[in-house]
Amino acid sequence: MAYFSHFSSQFVRWTAGASDLPAWARAVVIVAALPAIALALLSIACMFATVIALFLLVVPVVRLLGRLTGSRATDIPVPATMDQSDPDQAIGFDRGRRQVEARVLD
Repeated sequence: MAYFSHFSSQFVRWTAGASDLPAWARAVVIVAALPAIALALLSIACMFATVIALFLLVVPVVRLLGRLTGSRATDIPVPATMDQSDPDQAIGFDRGRRQVEARVLD
């Protein structure tokens, strides 16, 4: 916690010092920071591209292995008709309802 308060106080001092700079000096600082900002944005874009590439490579392999092994994990049931009044059927869940008779004995 001591480190956090130390670095936060340094940040506050730096921002206070930067706000005292004239406008042209602040513009120079912003121009100097643009390459770092661009690299940060490119890094985020590369992360998303990596995740998409991972899915493009892994999903077909999982489906192929599911078909070869006979696993049903790749089969996603899609109900033909859905009754919106029944929430279980709306999500594709069938309880297999049946009538149960019970007798209470005193």
